[in-house]
This record gives sequence, structure tokens and C-alpha cells, in this order.
Amino acid sequence: MKKLNIILTLIFFSFIGFAQKPMTLKDCMEFASNNSAQILVEKELCYQKKIDRRDAILNVFTPQINAYAGLALTNGRTTDPETNMYTDLKMFQDEYQISASMPIFNGFEAVNNMKISKIALESGKNSLQVKTDEICLEIMQYFYNYLYFLKMTKVFFDEKQEALSALQQTEKEFLLGNKSRVQVLEKQSFLSEAEYSLADYEAKCNAALSALKKAMMFPSNEVLEIDTTINFQPVLTDDFENATELATLAKESNSQVLVFQNSLKIKELEFKTAKWQFLPRIDLNAGWYSSHSKISGVNYQAQPFKDQIKNNGREYISISLNVPIFNRLQKFSNFSRKKSDFKIASYEFQEKQTEIENAVLEAFDEVLSARKKLLAAQKNADFQKEYYEIAAKKFQAGMIPYLEFNTAANKYAEAQAMYFNALFVSKIKTAVIEYYKGVSYLEQIEN
Repeated sequence: MKKLNIILTLIFFSFIGFAQKPMTLKDCMEFASNNSAQILVEKELCYQKKIDRRDAILNVFTPQINAYAGLALTNGRTTDPETNMYTDLKMFQDEYQISASMPIFNGFEAVNNMKISKIALESGKNSLQVKTDEICLEIMQYFYNYLYFLKMTKVFFDEKQEALSALQQTEKEFLLGNKSRVQVLEKQSFLSEAEYSLADYEAKCNAALSALKKAMMFPSNEVLEIDTTINFQPVLTDDFENATELATLAKESNSQVLVFQNSLKIKELEFKTAKWQFLPRIDLNAGWYSSHSKISGVNYQAQPFKDQIKNNGREYISISLNVPIFNRLQKFSNFSRKKSDFKIASYEFQEKQTEIENAVLEAFDEVLSARKKLLAAQKNADFQKEYYEIAAKKFQAGMIPYLEFNTAANKYAEAQAMYFNALFVSKIKTAVIEYYKGVSYLEQIEN
């Protein structure tokens, strides 16, 4: 028993440790994908389309079969089942029937519906992928936004520590008579500004984390720990394809385009089905019927149930032809609507292709611009860091006034902010380009 308690305790604490494991960007994306109401709705719609696919296949290859059983008790003037003459009888009668029907020709409606169900199922998968990619991109933006404010919080935390250390050193020098009161006040002012900036970015960091939790559908009463050990170094390569070639690839294979393309195919099949509905409909019918009767109040020996079922049984098979003559122009109206729907779907498909093509070209320009800005921001951050370190040494030695040092510190902080912002924007824009190449956002992220 003692060993069992130890094992259970270890399992419990290992589970707690796993639950508290910091989440990477991919973890956040997967959590959102598994908990987003929008994605769960798309999954249910895909499930419904699978049911439609099954029904469409069964409708083509299997007949509709019905069974019927009826019981009747009659008392009064009726037909004697033995003599077929009217008489007063009290009779109990039960009847049984099995029937089957199957369309031989119905304007290719069943066949086209089977094709439509296949396309609709594929379209449902594409819609699910589109929604998943949208959610993942949103999570990526919130995740990097949180990391940005987290890095800036670290910047001002370090600045605050430096300001505090400088103030403490200056106060000691002041007590020894080596520093003036003005120099102490300058250090105090610098510390106050650093504390304010730190508090401001801590608030922004908390707000960014809350926004990430909300986008992930993460429980608000639980603590979300983020794994910040990502590569903060820029990946600058020039392996992009030609923008026009990438746009051509995207408008043919992107999931968003495929949704509209499948919609166009469905509308085309519905339009063709509507055209064939003006032709006659041919159905094949078959069945079996029998009955059993029992008369009360007269002296005669009724035939056994088995014999009556056998003797009264009859089978039938028939072919019916249904010719549409006039149905208040319903078929013609349906044909006109389906034709119009097909045209609308064609226009929407062309519009989506153009939209994706322009989006790719725009994303291509944005990623190149983002990388140029990142290189410039990196150079500026390195320059401002060197300038700040020199200014800090001069300020400590009393060689420059507080205003000049404060300006150098602010420019260095701004340079770091510009660099981190450019870095994360570059990462997002690069991910968008990879997405248009056909690589989903989840596939791009390594654990």
C-alpha cells in the first residue's frame, strides 16, 4: 500500500509538472486549433458532409425498401372474404407488405449529387484548413506581440537596475563630498523615468498575454507560461521565388481558392442537374403483399395463418414513367436560379483568384521591406548601444550633463524597440510567404 501511494504521488507530480510546462508557439497554435469554437464548428460541418457523402452513394446504388404491417377489426356489413358477398360479420384482419423502389433515370440527379457530395467533402476539408490557418496566424501575431513587450520589459528592467546602481554609487560619493546634490538628483530622475517605463511595459506585457490567452481560448483562471527560448536572431535569406510565379502557384493551390473552386464545381453540377429535370423520370418498383383474416360469430373453420399468408400472397414489379407537363414553371424557375448561381460562383471564384494573386504580390513586397527595415534597425541598435555605453561612462565621470545622457538612453531604448518590432514583423511576413507556398503555419513551426 505504501509503494502504491508513492507511485500515485510521483504520477501526480509528474502530471502537474507536465501541465505547467511552458508553451511554445507551436503548442499555443495546437491548443487554439483544438479549442477554437470556429474550428470545432468547421469540424462538425466536415462530419455532416461525410454523412451527406454516404447518403448520396447509397441513393445511387441501393433501392429504398419499406415494410408495412396493419391490423383491422371490423364489425358490421362487409364483404365475406370467402364468398365475396356482403354480409354482417365481425372480422379481425391483418395484412403485410414489403416494397422497394429505385430510380432508373431521374435526370442524373442521384449521380450528380454523389459527385457534389464528394466535392463538398473536399471543400469542407479546405474550409477547415483555411480557418485553422487564420487562427494560427492570429496566434502567431499575439505570441510575437507578447514576446516584444516581454523583451522591452527586460530592456527597461536592466535600465532600472543600472540607474539604481548609479544612484547608490553617486549617493556614496555625495556623502564623501565627491559628488554634488545636483548629480544625485540627476541619478534619481533617471531612475524614476526607468521605473515608469518599466511599469508601463509590464502593463502592456500583461495585456498582451491576456490577449493571447483569449485568442487561444485558454482558461482565464489558469496561468499561461510561455516558452521564450526562441531564436531571436533574424534569418535573412534570398531564396524567394519570383513573385509572379509564387502568385500563380497560390491562386491555383491555396486553400482559400480551392474553397471557391469547389463551390463553382458544385454550382455547375447543380445547373446541369436542373437542365436534365425537364426529361421524364423512370422508376423501378417491386413488392410483395399478403393478408390473414379471422371471422368471429359464425360456425366455420378458418384456414391456418400460414396457409392464408401463402394463398393471399401476391408479388409485383413495375416500371413507372413520370412526364413533367406543367408544374407552374417550377422546373424552369429552378433552372434559371441554378444558372444564375453558377454565374455568381464563377464571378466569386475569379475575384478570389485575383484577391489571392494581389495578396501574394503585396506579401512579397512586405517581406522584402520588413527585411530591409530589420537590417537597418539592427545596425541602428548596435550603433545606439555603443553610443549609450560611451555616454554612460562619461555621465558617471561627470563629463556630460544629465540631459545628454538621458537622450542617449532614450535613443538606445527606441532603437531596441525598433529592432524587436522589425524582427517579429519579419518573422510574420516570412511565415505568410511560406503559407502561400503551400506550407501551413503549423508545419512551419518547429517544437
